[in-house]
Amino acid sequence: AIPFLSGKVQWFIPAVSGIGIIILSCFLQGVSGNLLLLPFGMPYPGFTSIDYEPLIPWFGVMLLGVSAGKILYPAGKRSTLLSALPEMPTVLRPLCFAGRHTLLIYLLHVPVIILGVFLLFPDAVLSVLF
Repeated sequence: AIPFLSGKVQWFIPAVSGIGIIILSCFLQGVSGNLLLLPFGMPYPGFTSIDYEPLIPWFGVMLLGVSAGKILYPAGKRSTLLSALPEMPTVLRPLCFAGRHTLLIYLLHVPVIILGVFLLFPDAVLSVLF
């Protein structure tokens, strides 16, 4: 996605590329591949996974987001009423914190949920693990 983020690329290039990748994913439905093609949405026969999400079509969705960003932020900066405020309203600070620290929240949420389930139902968790 880095080439699409440069200032020289117009908004429609990532938009058309994203739509093309999403359309390509429709043709890849049911196509079987091998282990090397797995990330691109072509799993080998008998493949199962709980959390498998291929690059195609989701890379296309991400490129549509890049295109939207180029349209909404043409100078690379926010031009909304909220950014014109001298200070962030107190009510919105937790939301802004969550927006700036999404990776941390993503990495911590599963261990926190597992710990909570373990504290509520220790016998059930231990019976599954051992």
